[in-house]
Formats: sequence, C-alpha cells, structure tokens
Amino acid sequence: MREGGLQVRLHNEIFTEKSAQDSVADEIWIRHCGLNGWVALTRDNDITRTPSSVAAAMESGARLFVLRGAMRFPDLARQFVDAREKVERFLAHHRTAFIAKVKRETFPRGGGRFVVQVELFLDYETWKARSEGRR
Repeated sequence: MREGGLQVRLHNEIFTEKSAQDSVADEIWIRHCGLNGWVALTRDNDITRTPSSVAAAMESGARLFVLRGAMRFPDLARQFVDAREKVERFLAHHRTAFIAKVKRETFPRGGGRFVVQVELFLDYETWKARSEGRR
C-alpha cells in the first residue's frame, strides 16, 4: 500500500508492546483510528457482526473498510490500491462514520477482468436510527 502512494500505519506500529500486538481488542484499535481521523482497514469481517466493534466505529467517527476476498493480504492490499479512485469517491460522499466492504466481483467481466466494488455496509445515521429503535 505504501508503494501505491498511501500513508499507512500498521497495527503493530501503533500498539508497539509485544504483549499488546495480538491482544488489542477490536474496539480499542477501531476507536483509536476514529478518534485520530484515520481511515481504517481490516480483513476481519466478524467486526460487522460484533455490536461492540460496530458501536466503537460509529461512536468514534471511524471510517472503516473491510477488505473481502479469499486471498493473501498482499493481494487484498493491491486490490485496495487498484480501487483507490473508487475509495476516494466513497470517502468524499461519506463524511461521517461508516463501515464499508471492498471486494471484487465473484465472476470476472469480459476479458477475465474482475471489478472491485466498494459497498456501504453501515453508516452512522442508519446505526443511530437502529440503536434508537427506528428503522
């Protein structure tokens, strides 16, 4: 991602204590990213099903992308960099907290090309309405 021109801070660069690197709860690093105004990336789709992680993202103003795909992380990272224009357009239209998924289509288009999609999973307004019992 750095080679692709993105400023990146890795989890282990922020949480430097060896004991903390594997044990920092999702809620903590997500909230840390949100409060610092950083765009966060993860490949852990379980975050979308964990209410405390979702709440941490929404309450801290996090803008969180979940990288989806059955591939190694370097390939997911390359896919994210290749989708940079779509990601930047998405960020321009979504200024408040959100969780979005970045994934390529299941089947390639003509010529064997996959198209990467950036899809909103949840935004602050929808989360707030749900948490207040509104739909």
